[in-house]
Amino acid sequence: IYMIFMGGYYDKLIASHMENGLEEAKKAAGPEIINVTLIIPIILIVAFASLFFFRKSLNIQTKKAEEKIQTNNISVSDWIVIFLITIIPLVGFVFTIIWANDKKNPIRKNWAVASLIWMGIISFLFIIFYATIFSSIISRI
Repeated sequence: IYMIFMGGYYDKLIASHMENGLEEAKKAAGPEIINVTLIIPIILIVAFASLFFFRKSLNIQTKKAEEKIQTNNISVSDWIVIFLITIIPLVGFVFTIIWANDKKNPIRKNWAVASLIWMGIISFLFIIFYATIFSSIISRI
């Protein structure tokens, strides 16, 4: 492919310099072909260097994503410890609030936020339930 394009370009250069004769046209076309030929390796070097650095940055991003996935996982033993901590009445509530604001581990953060929402819903239902029972007891007195 290179020879087809460069051969056609060389023929055009010789044709444009033919007024001085064939030998002079070849002498004039030769340096121009060399200048054009030198541009091609430079273009290829720049293209491959940019492709290399693009792939390298892509690999770095992929490795960071894999590290993030690996560091965010919570093992079974960690879950057992988390549940044991949340069983303790006041300590569990405090730790759940702390974990809900954790930026290092989004899995535990999401679990803690969901747990706090459930705690709020259950607390609200207990208040309504006990208020109803308490009001019915008070009305009988």
